[in-house]
Amino acid sequence: MLEGGHRECLVVVNFVPDTTMASNRFADDHGGLQAFGYDIWRSRQLAETLLPLPSQEVDRHRFVMARVMITIATLMVLTDGTLPLLARVPG
Repeated sequence: MLEGGHRECLVVVNFVPDTTMASNRFADDHGGLQAFGYDIWRSRQLAETLLPLPSQEVDRHRFVMARVMITIATLMVLTDGTLPLLARVPG
């Protein structure tokens, strides 16, 4: 959990299942700078859990898109929208 001011310098979108970025460690290692991380794999996992039926495929896509849009809205509140983007993908 981030506390205090926000000094995000990077956006990390993580596609690697069952992993997440250690935001506090990143800040500790980079002089207090913060990375805004988003685990998109988790949104996909939640969609599959909540909407498991084959007939719910469109709803799964909408669920993930809604979570992505909420995350982008949060990012835009915390930053000016000009941060570099890093995508972490499976190896």
